Amino acid sequence: SLVELDVRLKALARRAGGQHAISRELRFGPLVFDPDQQEAARDGVKVALTKTGYVLLRCLMAAAPRIVPREALEQAVWGEDRPESDALRTHIHALRQAIDKPFAFPMVHTIAGVGYKLALPDARG
Repeated sequence: SLVELDVRLKALARRAGGQHAISRELRFGPLVFDPDQQEAARDGVKVALTKTGYVLLRCLMAAAPRIVPREALEQAVWGEDRPESDALRTHIHALRQAIDKPFAFPMVHTIAGVGYKLALPDARG
């Protein structure tokens, strides 16, 4: 019955340390993003991003290692009110500065004419 299932699930959650909330944390290689807390880290080092940077990171991490088309990223950030300029490129540059520059290898990759993706060194292509 549903009542018995509910009781059993609550008991399992209690035994697991009382955690009732499901973590929505995203992980890809050394990169971790908690969308609920708007916190990101790479190799255990916290990374500060803008609101737009967090939106882009969430999209890229949710799809990783697949390519996310430019249009999908623009839709996620601006909705139907997309800017006339190439503002996405500016925001991707800022994301790279935070996620890639201080570390040993880049994770944010441009796929010319298509979009962007996150990749690990052994999975580039």
